[in-house]
Amino acid sequence: GNSAASSYLSRKEHLRSALRVGASGLAFFATMASIPAFAQDAETAPVQDEAAEDAIVVSGFRESLQSAQSRKKNADTIVDSITAEDIGALPDRSVTETLQRIPGISINRFAAGVDPDHFSVEGSGVVVRGLTYVRSEFNGREAFTANNGRALGFADVPSELLGGVDVFKSPSADRVEGGIAGVVNLRTRLPFDKKGLVIAGSLEANYGDFAKKTSPTGAIVLSNTWDTGIGEIGLLGSFSYSQLFSRADRFQVSSFRVRPIYSNGTRTDVIPFTGATQTGSGIFPRGAVLGTQEFDRERYGYAAAAQWRSNDGDMEATFQFLRSDARQAWTEHTLEITTDNVAANGDSRAVDGTSLEFDDSGLFDNGFITGPTGWRGDQNTAGDIRTPVLGLQSNNIRRDSYSKAVTSDYAFNYRWDVSDVFTLNVDYQHVDSKVKVRDNTLWISTYQDAFIDLNGKDFPTVAFQPPQNCATLPCTGAPGGSAGYPSYYTGTHQSY
Repeated sequence: GNSAASSYLSRKEHLRSALRVGASGLAFFATMASIPAFAQDAETAPVQDEAAEDAIVVSGFRESLQSAQSRKKNADTIVDSITAEDIGALPDRSVTETLQRIPGISINRFAAGVDPDHFSVEGSGVVVRGLTYVRSEFNGREAFTANNGRALGFADVPSELLGGVDVFKSPSADRVEGGIAGVVNLRTRLPFDKKGLVIAGSLEANYGDFAKKTSPTGAIVLSNTWDTGIGEIGLLGSFSYSQLFSRADRFQVSSFRVRPIYSNGTRTDVIPFTGATQTGSGIFPRGAVLGTQEFDRERYGYAAAAQWRSNDGDMEATFQFLRSDARQAWTEHTLEITTDNVAANGDSRAVDGTSLEFDDSGLFDNGFITGPTGWRGDQNTAGDIRTPVLGLQSNNIRRDSYSKAVTSDYAFNYRWDVSDVFTLNVDYQHVDSKVKVRDNTLWISTYQDAFIDLNGKDFPTVAFQPPQNCATLPCTGAPGGSAGYPSYYTGTHQSY
């Protein structure tokens, strides 16, 4: 009886181990079939154990799904998890974009919440069920980036170093405050996750179709465990590098306003002119914006971990280190009509001698647009009148920005199960974060007219043209000699 019970318990532990790493339905059935009744002769056990050794062990993507499902099933709060059993196996190269795959989570596609003019290629802020106050953690401990707040810059963390991401949508009372919306926990790998020697790596190439450049992404992890006289010991080290070239383009037909429509039967404008009467009102723009940003993002990631577990399993110590070094350089070129200046100086209108077109609903369809420029004393010196009478004033921007965010996390945990009812747990963490930003912007201003065609359901057309120098075409006199005929874009000045 004792021999049969001992054999049964041995096989039961083997079954648990097989289920823990994941098994196919065939392997599960074969293992279950190897469990005998208590009355069965123990001599048959070696044959059945040999059959169990032929079990099919499932790893990789399927194991990741099983692990994520298990974490969600066994949690006592509302938790969603994404698990990467293989190195670099998170579904996106950015932690932020990985998070948006979880139900109830959305991310910000702008560089900042109050800056809709600049895009973030890999996403920026994380919102959980409509709330922005999200607590960020490394391995269950609070983490942050020194970037105007206490939250972590998820886009700065190398996804290749992570073993998974957990999102707690309803934090329990035992958690530290700071996560009104929820908690996002980034889990790094530990030596005891995989027994024995583990050497793994990944290498990828990313091609930016807008930037037309190729960049590398690579990661490597080395881990090993040993059974010693003082217990089980494990060491792990990993490194990752990722570069991404990308480009974001922006295009706007901006500042649409309700304007009166005047027509004389052959010509249409939004200001009164000789022989015209008001025929209704329509929606008319003041200008347009054309811009592009080119990005060069680099991420370095370093991680290390050491673990020790006593022979009886009552004591365990863990040390973890993670450093994220994220660098991003981007250059912006933008030409935007200063619609506030256009409105203040008399508002937009049709170029003299041209006609505007509106659709049946009163929405502007196409036309050449200009506007009064206002008066600039430094450009209207007698004998050198330069500022054109009409033309849409623009901001022409060249902006270069470079940022470097380095976050280092050091953590130590010691657990001792003193008895069945008493456990001693000691936890220490130190986070250090530094952010450096260099930002230079060159602003210049020019004048131009704009041809705009909304093209119905197709992409609009915008073409900037030389401005209208004088109030009525054609201009007469010598360029620059009078306020009625400035020298802007005339003679040898064939540029904006």
